[in-house]
Amino acid sequence: MRTTKLVVALLALSFATAPAALAAIPPAPVLISPSGTIFNPDPTYTWNASTGATEYTLQVFNGGGVLVIQRVWTAAAACNGSTCARSTGSVLALGYYTWKVKAKNSQGGTQGFRILPQ
Repeated sequence: MRTTKLVVALLALSFATAPAALAAIPPAPVLISPSGTIFNPDPTYTWNASTGATEYTLQVFNGGGVLVIQRVWTAAAACNGSTCARSTGSVLALGYYTWKVKAKNSQGGTQGFRILPQ
């Protein structure tokens, strides 16, 4: 029971000291490519820009679900208009991979990752 009271007290404190105007949390980016079978060991990852995002985190996982690549870029470095595209500069070995991207705003708000459907 003490843990519950402590959590409630911390939440109340965070709301009491939060800035008056919070930026809207950017939606999870819509992933475009790559998908399916590809033959480029260093593909360009492409996704739609998220409104209000100032930073993107890309993660690539191997077939066993182990994180093998993580990169973070500012929206200015990753996006041109409504589309974002980046290569990680890391060569992938032959195999099965999944990838996801998370958008974050200037206040650290994030919606979480969206994974490209298989």
